[in-house]
Amino acid sequence: MKVLALASYPVEAAATRFRLQQFVEPLAARGITLSIHSFLNSQQFKQLYRQKSWPRTALGLFSSSLRRLKDIEAARQG
Repeated sequence: MKVLALASYPVEAAATRFRLQQFVEPLAARGITLSIHSFLNSQQFKQLYRQKSWPRTALGLFSSSLRRLKDIEAARQG
């Protein structure tokens, strides 16, 4: 069985590590593949709260939105 987990933040964020990443191996041992797709990538996560990088942050959020739509479409297909 395949499971797609849509997370807000990459594994560098505690929220993703503790809510999702820790279950990848135990689920794999039971035949379940957990794929974690985060909305923000590692670079965007680092830039998120820096005031001087807001144009880069805005562009990153837009590209993340497009990537999330692709994730959802891929999940529907397969």
